[in-house]
Amino acid sequence: MQNTIRSTTDIYIKSETEKIPCTNLPKKGIIQIRKAKEITGADYIIVVMSGNHMQRGTPALIDKYSRAKMALSGGADMVIELPTCYATASAEYFAMGAISILNQLGCVDSVCFGSES
Repeated sequence: MQNTIRSTTDIYIKSETEKIPCTNLPKKGIIQIRKAKEITGADYIIVVMSGNHMQRGTPALIDKYSRAKMALSGGADMVIELPTCYATASAEYFAMGAISILNQLGCVDSVCFGSES
């Protein structure tokens, strides 16, 4: 049996033996998408994710198109690329860029995100 623990900065899936941060696709990201939909009751899931470069400028191990396909096949309804200037910036600018995009859509009323620990 799994329980969801919701903190101010992340969603975790707690199994009987460990607490798993839901931060990367494919498996953990898919779990996060499903839990976000379950917790919020959202009709649609919009994912904002880095392109080919991650935070701190490191290249992504999986290209952005493959990660977008994984997110869509895992339950996301739309994937939006976070511009590189935000994706490679500090956490504050990364978050500001993503939230700004979601805010400009005018239809987002809940936000769920993953983070590294």
